[in-house]
Amino acid sequence: MRVSGHSKVTGARVYVAAMGDWQVNVAGRVVQRSSSYEYAGEGFYDVADLTGVTAGQELPIGVVTHYWDCRCQGRAGGPGSPEGPSGLLVKVVVDHADGSRDTMVSDASWKVHRYDAQRVDTLTYRNSDSGDRVEYYDARAELSGWDTAGYDDTAWPAATAIGTHPRPAPASCASYSGGSSPCAYTHLSALQAQLAYSTVHPVSLKRLADGTVFADFGKVYSAVPSVRLAEGTAGRQLTFTTSYRRNNSTLTAAASAGDTTVTLAKTSNLRAGDEIVVDAPVDIPVNVTATVALPVVEGSTYRVSGHAEYLGTADGRALYRVGSGHTDFRAVAGK
Repeated sequence: MRVSGHSKVTGARVYVAAMGDWQVNVAGRVVQRSSSYEYAGEGFYDVADLTGVTAGQELPIGVVTHYWDCRCQGRAGGPGSPEGPSGLLVKVVVDHADGSRDTMVSDASWKVHRYDAQRVDTLTYRNSDSGDRVEYYDARAELSGWDTAGYDDTAWPAATAIGTHPRPAPASCASYSGGSSPCAYTHLSALQAQLAYSTVHPVSLKRLADGTVFADFGKVYSAVPSVRLAEGTAGRQLTFTTSYRRNNSTLTAAASAGDTTVTLAKTSNLRAGDEIVVDAPVDIPVNVTATVALPVVEGSTYRVSGHAEYLGTADGRALYRVGSGHTDFRAVAGK
């Protein structure tokens, strides 16, 4: 949109509503990430301030949106054509010092393009847990500069305009899974919960013998992983696997200090080069000392039964020097 140049800009904001997840880009930068997974008649919209907008500026607005067509967790798959299942509403408002206002809304003049970098048509599952989907992302297909004023979108098709919001309630909701009502985009509510984003770095990094890099974040986060590749070969495929915790197993027999061979009861998740840590309790022979490495658990400490000297932490592990005899470590809540 072209901002009017007759008066100084005093404020600007963008309102967005979509079925699923969305990201708003303005003039080459991300200004909002949000989502709404409600039924069509119970959707939410979100708003973001636009800073640095000036009079007379060409202000490019773009939205990346993804609709998750899932008949699960109490959600239906969305209404049928022409009301859905996906949908996007955008409204940009620019206020001027003289009291005038510029307004732009999404309509049939907008252009659309499938984001080919992320494939969602060949999703598979990593295991029997229905939440563990395998996604494919091809960085070679990323679009560069699509959210800037100079980008050429003439080859993109025009968006399909469903109609002016709010939509009238249809006479029948038969096309909506379960027939629940309301089933059109009849109204929207303001999203009250705002998310703050921060960057979390691993507490430790370890390169395994096969070249795999193991990043341990120390606890479970609700997050999106981010990896920067400084160099490499275009087209090379990298595999990223996530887990709630390090894999664990039990031993078929108790281990003693000095053992060079231990037998695991389960090895299905073990790969060559993996680190194996045998947790306490530990029995140490007479006149022998050993260092025990225990995982650091946030909000907890270790209660020690026996003699152990605390050495500090390293790579997300609490280190203790233990002497001869039996020493037991138990994680307890509190400091």
